[in-house]
Amino acid sequence: NSQPWYFVVVAGRPAHKILQDMVWDARAKLRRVRPLLALAMKSLRDLQFKASLKKAKAPQQVIFDHTVAIVSCIDAAKPEAAASTAMALNNMALEATRLGMGCAFTSSTQSLNLLKQAGKEFGVPEGYRFFVGLMVGFPKRGLEIFKGQRREIAEISHWV
Repeated sequence: NSQPWYFVVVAGRPAHKILQDMVWDARAKLRRVRPLLALAMKSLRDLQFKASLKKAKAPQQVIFDHTVAIVSCIDAAKPEAAASTAMALNNMALEATRLGMGCAFTSSTQSLNLLKQAGKEFGVPEGYRFFVGLMVGFPKRGLEIFKGQRREIAEISHWV
């Protein structure tokens, strides 16, 4: 129960624009330095990671229109921080879904760690780093949130 997280709730349109622009700047910086970093960091050679960088062509493709963006930050000194924070965000997403809202997770907020001013801009405590964002909003009128069939337990697990 160490709660190794901190959440920044971005609700106002001006703050959304700042977040969107900062993520875009950080992703552009990452695209420029990735070839050099990839020599030392295997994760940057990952094909899915490369595809995600190519996919983001405009800021609006990184941070979409939503009611709030919940940007999680993790305590860099605690090894359990990533898993614990992911579970907390999942609980938020489940509750938002129960309330009829739509949610989308984004890892693009991790790129904010490349910008020194980002933490100060959003009031992130010292020793924390950006982790995953959760975009939450209501669907447009008349638009149904997909409520497809969930896979059966037997399809995704087995007993040993």
